[in-house]
Amino acid sequence: MMMLADIAPGMKVFESGIGSGALSMTLLQAGADIVGYELREDYTAQAKRTSRRFSGPGARSISDRDPVGLQSIEAATISIESCSICEPWQVVPHAEMALKPGGVFMAYTFHHAGVTAAGGIALRASPR
Repeated sequence: MMMLADIAPGMKVFESGIGSGALSMTLLQAGADIVGYELREDYTAQAKRTSRRFSGPGARSISDRDPVGLQSIEAATISIESCSICEPWQVVPHAEMALKPGGVFMAYTFHHAGVTAAGGIALRASPR
C-alpha cells in the first residue's frame, strides 16, 4: 500500500479505520501528516500508543470518530485517503471532495466472518 500510494514527506493522509496503528506508524516514518478516524475506542487507544512509540517526523491526530468523517475535512486538502473499513465505498463521495487533484484513494478490504479475504486498490484522482 505504501508503494502504491507513493508516500512522500509532508503528504497529508486521512486514514479511515486506523486499527492498531501499524499503517500509521509506517506513514509517520515516511514523513506523512496523518488524520486518523476509528469507530472502536479500544483500537483508537492502541493506535495512539503505537504512534507515540514509533512516530517519525509526521504530525498525528487520531480520533475515535466515524471513519466516514472525511466529510468534515476541508475540500481538496488531502493527498491520500487510506481506507481500511468493511465498506470503503461509503467513503468515496467524501474522498472525492477532500482529495487534492492527483490525490490517491487506497482501500484495503477484509471479511470478519471467520474467513480471511483481503484485497487492496489504489486509485489516483483526476485533476479537476
